[in-house]
Amino acid sequence: MGAEDRWQEYVLIDYWFEPNVDDIRKEAFRVAVETWRNSTCINLIERAVPPQVPTYIKVGIYDTGSCYLSGMGWPGNESWSRPSEINLGWCKDMRSKGNMVHEIGHAIGMNHEQKRPDAGSTYHGHGPHLQIHWASIPGNWWSQYTGDASSYTGSAFDGPGDPLAGYQPYDFESIMHYGGGSRFDTIPADKEHLTGQRQHLTLGDIEQIKDIYQCRPKCRQGPCPTPAPTPAPTPAPTPAPTP
Repeated sequence: MGAEDRWQEYVLIDYWFEPNVDDIRKEAFRVAVETWRNSTCINLIERAVPPQVPTYIKVGIYDTGSCYLSGMGWPGNESWSRPSEINLGWCKDMRSKGNMVHEIGHAIGMNHEQKRPDAGSTYHGHGPHLQIHWASIPGNWWSQYTGDASSYTGSAFDGPGDPLAGYQPYDFESIMHYGGGSRFDTIPADKEHLTGQRQHLTLGDIEQIKDIYQCRPKCRQGPCPTPAPTPAPTPAPTPAPTP
């Protein structure tokens, strides 16, 4: 079943492999692409040659010691002036497929879950969900644990057919969440074992993208149910805790 059969509207994003990407990495990345396609209206389309417009994702090996995205959000690099880049580096085979899913998540607009404003602080009556140990985090990594009010916490009601509305619970198991170890404790403590997984998208991951992109399914019988309107939290800046 194609996207046109499942969704009222769907998103097409081109991507292109640099010549230095080997076939093993390509196959793993294609599976990561399918992971998003199977659960959301996001369709990454592989192109044999670089697209003529900058609004695409370039996939290559730019640093073998890391695996990352440059240019978060869609389109993500300097207001469409150049493609987003996914560096497959140490993401070199199917064992790293989950990390590739994670990086695609960044490319389509997802932040790290622990950067939600209700992660390390109270935000509009929600949180904190983490006790962050700043002394255990190198300074150049602090930004990855600092609350960001622009991170997704839910949304307002966007009219009939809106796939999701209101505050969305903190997702310890999100594929976008870092693992704990010495850097934080979860609140409650029994959630720590959930953090850092790269095996699957959670319902929270899927619903976030369906909400952001308004992935509205086609229903076989009658209209799809519409969630009741629920006010979304009002964004507000959240300062980083002092170590």
